[in-house]
Amino acid sequence: YDKRDGSYGGLLTKLLFRTLPNNYPIGSAYAHFPFLVPTYIREMNPEIGNNPKYIWERPPVPPSSKPVDVNTYVGVERVLNHPSFLSTYDQRLFNIRPEKLKVQQ
Repeated sequence: YDKRDGSYGGLLTKLLFRTLPNNYPIGSAYAHFPFLVPTYIREMNPEIGNNPKYIWERPPVPPSSKPVDVNTYVGVERVLNHPSFLSTYDQRLFNIRPEKLKVQQ
């Protein structure tokens, strides 16, 4: 791990940035210190609180469409095969093993 990454070697920060990239902007204090209250950190530790590399505002809720309840296997299959269904992981999967993935049209 890297102790210079802004979270002092915290591995949960790395997990949050990798798995929820649309939820936390780079430098978010909410991701760097996930189990601590950012306002408290900022007040109690001026070295961190005055550091310009951190964003202290609460991350905005990512835009999403209206949630849909899916209760059957057929329903899940229909949603996943629908052209409007987008996954943030599609491009990442293609980057890993493009020859093994086939896009259904």
